[in-house]
Amino acid sequence: MRKLLWLLALVLSFSASAMAQDTPLVEAYGGYQYLRAGKGANINMQGWNGSVAVNLNDWFGIVGDVSGSYATKPGITGNLSLHSFTFGPQFTYRKEKSTAPFMHILFGATRANETFSTLILLPARANSTFTMIIGGGMDFRINDRVSIRAGQLDWFQTKFRNSRQSDYRFSTGVIFKFGKK
Repeated sequence: MRKLLWLLALVLSFSASAMAQDTPLVEAYGGYQYLRAGKGANINMQGWNGSVAVNLNDWFGIVGDVSGSYATKPGITGNLSLHSFTFGPQFTYRKEKSTAPFMHILFGATRANETFSTLILLPARANSTFTMIIGGGMDFRINDRVSIRAGQLDWFQTKFRNSRQSDYRFSTGVIFKFGKK
């Protein structure tokens, strides 16, 4: 946790010296995600991730993030799905015109639905919990309106049935930019 806070302070200190550029007012992201979930169960989940960032200046914005992850467990009839809804601050370093590394701290909720009868990770019904996501990634500019998110890696923490789970999420996709700040 200290390393993440140190990295946040580093990004903020460099961001203050960032050159004025055409920062988009809104960035809409959509793409694929892989989630390694389940305390001890090691469930590989795949799905989608989307977000909308409203940039308040060159380095700071507010992000709303939604995602869906899905898995089936071999040998058991049923499915597991996780849907998260989070929001929070995002810090972006925009000094270079072609790249934009960023980091975010998001808070919200995750809803789990499962039909496994033998899985002890979650109850055999819908369950919702508080969620915290800390992570970041790298965007590569294609043109003024489109960027590619080469990768985003997040620490995805939930707490189902009094059991804290620290999962990891990787996502990649496309960003569409609207307006100028």
